[in-house]
Formats: sequence, C-alpha cells, structure tokens
Amino acid sequence: MKYSNLRPYVGIAVGIVLTITLFSLGAMWQCSRNPATPEKTETVTKTDTILQWRTKEVKVDKPVPVTQTITKTVHDTLPVTKIIRSHSTDTVYAQVDIPVTTSKYAGEKTLSDSVQVEYQAAVSGYKPSLDSLQFKVTYPERTINTSTATTSVKKNHWGIGPSVGCGYGLTSKKFDAWLGLSVTYSF
Repeated sequence: MKYSNLRPYVGIAVGIVLTITLFSLGAMWQCSRNPATPEKTETVTKTDTILQWRTKEVKVDKPVPVTQTITKTVHDTLPVTKIIRSHSTDTVYAQVDIPVTTSKYAGEKTLSDSVQVEYQAAVSGYKPSLDSLQFKVTYPERTINTSTATTSVKKNHWGIGPSVGCGYGLTSKKFDAWLGLSVTYSF
C-alpha cells in the first residue's frame, strides 16, 4: 500500500484525535472551576396590589341625641284607675295632651382600620329613646404583596452549530470551501 493512499485516512484520524483531545481538555477545565460561584445573578421584584372588600359591623350603644323638638301635641282620652277604698277601684277617663317629640341622633365612629363612619338616625314618639344603633359597613381594603427572587444564571460555555469556512485542504492540496458542524467553547 502506498503512502498516498493512506493520506486521506491520516488526515481524518489526526482531526478526530485533535477534536477529542481539545474536547477532553475543555471538559476537565470546566469541572475544575467552582460550580457554586454563579456567573451572573438576576434579581426580579414583583409587586401585586390586591383590592378586597371588607365588611364590618358597627354598633353604637346609648347614642346621645343632637336635637329634641316637640313636633306636635296629641289630644287623647286615657283611662285612670282611682282607688276609692282599700278594696274597690274605679276607672275614670281623663283628657290628656301628649307631646310627640322627634329626637335626631348623629355622630361618627372610627373603625380599627382607620375607616371613619358617619351615622344619622331620627326617632319620633312620646319620650323617644334610641337604645342602640347597629349597621354594617363595606369598604375596600388594599393589600400589597411584594416578592423578590434572586436567581443565578450560569453561562453555557459549550455550543454546537453550523459552520462555513475555507482553507487549504490536507488531502486535496488545494484551496477549498467547506460546510459542516463545529463544537465551540467560550471562556
């Protein structure tokens, strides 16, 4: 067998050995680096504003009237029981003027969430009195959620991709163009 017949095989073998050697050296160098040290860190902060509706019950005990006015007087006949002797009673009807009063109540109350509530009430009758006032308040409440995440992004050093080139051929001894795949490593 002539040396000229082996020349293509020698070029291919040298290329394969050179590729394997360079690939092994790069893999060893990559493994010897500290993998805990990140190449790049990225911090992302996300803020959400959530609007929720809250309902609270408000109770005002013994509210004090702001104004009391006699709006009208009602003329009525009422029965009056009269004791005649210790054993007997008698019922007599008497004409009476009854004043009808309107009492107005107003005020404000602050809830624990710094929500201020104003109230008004009006009661009419003979000696009216408002014992308690109870109502529900629905109001919006904003909740702000903030989350921060830091992630480490490692750079991928190895890559593979299409290549186009030109050069002097080892086997053809001519200037030639080629198309193929190449393995790359970036530092």
